[in-house]
Amino acid sequence: MNILIIGIAIVLLIVATLIARKKLREIESVSLLDFARRMRSGAEFRDIEPAALEEILARNRDGLLLVDLRESDLFEAGHIAQAISLPFDDFMHEVLVEESYDKEQAMILICDHGLKSKVAADILGEDEGFSSVLSLRGGMEAWQKYKEPSVRFACCPNFGS
Repeated sequence: MNILIIGIAIVLLIVATLIARKKLREIESVSLLDFARRMRSGAEFRDIEPAALEEILARNRDGLLLVDLRESDLFEAGHIAQAISLPFDDFMHEVLVEESYDKEQAMILICDHGLKSKVAADILGEDEGFSSVLSLRGGMEAWQKYKEPSVRFACCPNFGS
């Protein structure tokens, strides 16, 4: 009897773990602690999806500053056309120490996977009072996947995704 109960408990634990992992994968650019803190506080996420960024860029919005926070070599290897290169440490120094940017300046921050840009957007928005700063969710990795989706075959549309 005890073995049966232990077996059922183990199966339930495995199922719960698999469900939790799936949910965490859906929250790509947010750490678990950050996610829990934000959910508890009701804070708004400062992310923008690649499709929404493409729409904004298509409208040729003046006054929008697109800042690529990756190192120069990664920027040179490929970047969004309207972006300027300003590595994370340099950008944070300019914003926090030199106070080079207006707090009303509309900015979208970009990095490799969306983590550094998210941290910068959160610091600027929550701690420094910037009103219009967003992070590209998933970073350049997500942008490249969005712009160059995987190959799909006509016979099997779900194959390759």
